[in-house]
Amino acid sequence: MSTNTPPPNNTPDTIVLIHGLWMTPRSWEKWVERYEGRGYRVLAPAYPGLEVEVEALREDPSPIEALTVPPSSSTSRAS
Repeated sequence: MSTNTPPPNNTPDTIVLIHGLWMTPRSWEKWVERYEGRGYRVLAPAYPGLEVEVEALREDPSPIEALTVPPSSSTSRAS
């Protein structure tokens, strides 16, 4: 497959990139370009509450300070 050939019709056409906590979708920037250039639809969602650009977070880090990680279902159940 050449670098600009779209994916075959019988393969998935969407790639979802999930970054780790404390990161932003910008960490996937080059990968998004790479796969979109090959014809894929690429989704790189932000962590809820961090939908702003890195520069905005540097100016006002309060969204990072307010982050929480929901408890998993296995730890939130009473025994």
